[in-house]
Amino acid sequence: KKEVLLDAIFAFCCGFIKDALRKPQDKSKEALVSVWETFTEVAKNVEWDDPFHDRLICLLLWTKEFDVLRKSLRPQETKTRSAWEYYHLLNVMQNSWEELVFATHDTVAKQCNLASFTATALAIGTHDWIGITALWYLGEALETSDEKTIRLAPVTIIWIRTAGPKLLTFSMLKKKWNNQDVDKKVWVDVAWIQIPGKLAQEGGVTYHGFSLKRWMFWKSRFERLAQDVDEEIRAWATDTVDYMTEFDSMLGYNMMDKAKEEYESLDAPRDKVENVKPSKNIDKVDENDNGEQKPDDRHCKRSSLSRSLSH
Repeated sequence: KKEVLLDAIFAFCCGFIKDALRKPQDKSKEALVSVWETFTEVAKNVEWDDPFHDRLICLLLWTKEFDVLRKSLRPQETKTRSAWEYYHLLNVMQNSWEELVFATHDTVAKQCNLASFTATALAIGTHDWIGITALWYLGEALETSDEKTIRLAPVTIIWIRTAGPKLLTFSMLKKKWNNQDVDKKVWVDVAWIQIPGKLAQEGGVTYHGFSLKRWMFWKSRFERLAQDVDEEIRAWATDTVDYMTEFDSMLGYNMMDKAKEEYESLDAPRDKVENVKPSKNIDKVDENDNGEQKPDDRHCKRSSLSRSLSH
């Protein structure tokens, strides 16, 4: 059945890419949006650890070559912004995630599935702008409340363990995006969603974007939960801390120790707040579900996820 599905997606993508190639760039975006929506919808419904995700990623890379082909056929467009950079594709990705995170019913299993696809796409460098959604999700999961951190742990683990090196690289480079970088038709307020959550701000994280201090704050959240009375929580939290530490050491820098010392020091000077705004509506999910959502044990148990990803 999956082979049939893959063939159907391939045919669908070919049709829309052909359609896009026949039109000027500003009119071809709708075809690309349809392709991207297909990927995200399929990814939501494929088990997070299913190798089929790799096939989807390969197909995504193939469709990305559309831009190369297009510009070779239309030299006059070589100086225009790539249709794959932002535009409506960012809207599609962000909307897919927000529908799951802010749903009033349990969606953790589907979040795990989509995270497997999205984090892999980010990790292998298909589109760096996926980092915007990654930063937003990690902020929602780790910078709002202990309850949400525990509930969304399976998804957060997939993000960090799949795209950890990329996320750490962004953190060291203080990667950020501005609204000016994004097409005016994109409804996502890129600057707003990069603002640290309430808990992160209380912990001294003020930079609006990726930063080493923010990475260390995320790690400290897992270190705290590694002391939890619940054995399963201790297990996955400890494993995640170990993974993040391994990513730190892979870079071979002493900057991580320096950042940790600065973060843990009560006397360390706080960064000046950059473009300070009120904290985001960080309790939106909790207001919708009253904290009663539980992960789907059939698809995404914390303990089984932790064991699987550690091999």
